[in-house]
Amino acid sequence: MAESPGAMAALHRMDVFEVVQPEIEASLEMTRQALLHLHMPTLEILHLTDRLREAPYSPTYERHAERYPELSRLAGASRLLDVRWVRIPEGGPMAGRTIGELAVRSSTGVSIAGLLRQETFTSGPGPDHVLAAGDLVAVVGDQQQIARFEEAAAASDPRTS
Repeated sequence: MAESPGAMAALHRMDVFEVVQPEIEASLEMTRQALLHLHMPTLEILHLTDRLREAPYSPTYERHAERYPELSRLAGASRLLDVRWVRIPEGGPMAGRTIGELAVRSSTGVSIAGLLRQETFTSGPGPDHVLAAGDLVAVVGDQQQIARFEEAAAASDPRTS
């Protein structure tokens, strides 16, 4: 972590590869959040913030040119994914049904990465796992996919209508 551009330069001279300046990252995150709120596409936001990040971090790019493009792509890809915890509501259409029966991935696009039921955590529950009211489900996807999952979880259950 570098508190100033001068500190960043000193760390670069010492061959420190990963340097972060908190003020830059905070401003980029505020920009990202504002653009998400304005419904700008996630990929466009990523490209914009990557371009804004280039100038202050250019010494890192220049000193590690052979490795930096791949690391930058990986960091960018991780920023495209969102993990959100969604509670399965009582009386909702997902309660009492299996992940496979709900066709979660094909119908919403998300992957269920984990499930918390009371004090028990299940990592990567399979298609035969039955969801229960009150479960907290960790879903991974982009914002639109997660929104689809949240809508599907909250919808009224046609089996009880």
